[in-house]
Amino acid sequence: MLSSEARLGHEEVHLIAWATPGSPERMDAWRGLLSADEAERAARFRFARHARAWEAARGGLRELLGRYAGGSPQALRFTLGPHGKPALEGSGAPDFNLSHTEGLALLAIGRGGALGVDVEARREVPERAGIARSHFSDAEVALLEAEDAEGRGADCFLRLWTRKEAVIKAVGQGLGYPLRRVTVGLASALDGPIFEPGAPGAEGPWSLEDLDPGPGFRAALACRFRPGAVRLFRWR
Repeated sequence: MLSSEARLGHEEVHLIAWATPGSPERMDAWRGLLSADEAERAARFRFARHARAWEAARGGLRELLGRYAGGSPQALRFTLGPHGKPALEGSGAPDFNLSHTEGLALLAIGRGGALGVDVEARREVPERAGIARSHFSDAEVALLEAEDAEGRGADCFLRLWTRKEAVIKAVGQGLGYPLRRVTVGLASALDGPIFEPGAPGAEGPWSLEDLDPGPGFRAALACRFRPGAVRLFRWR
């Protein structure tokens, strides 16, 4: 899979997970792939560990996209959508989406339509009830309350959050999206998200599924198409 050129079939999605930061040798290589703007952004982080994690995520992204696009990682150019979602320049470029949390980066890359991915470290979220009331639909709030009563609230919250984040990233509207207007539930991939009438992104077929990127993490993938195959790789 990690040969000099990686190949994607139509309506196929590959997911690649890797640890951040990497070894000193890999970090040096990834820093060498960054553009001047990306290097400047890394230098603006207040804490060194956050800078290293960002360099590992962005450098790894460039290395992998270079293999899929069949070009030099340093030569890749990105465009930004109206709400800041990045895409590769050039006709025929694959769609991609990147997410990273402390300790892990996760890249989704595919052909067939827009996609979004989110990864989070498994953890307690003491303020989850308040976050849910502000950002979850009524059905999701009710589900979280029921799971909390059974002692499963922390995992339920992260599962809902990663699914919701993946959906709004696929829509491409960022955190300004009216989150309460889409319900992701905990149903199967075939059911997809449920949008209120007129909510952005309601058009077209959807696929939404949970991922297992590694111990200690929870993730989700959303596609605005029905992928024929989804493959998860761990890059070491």
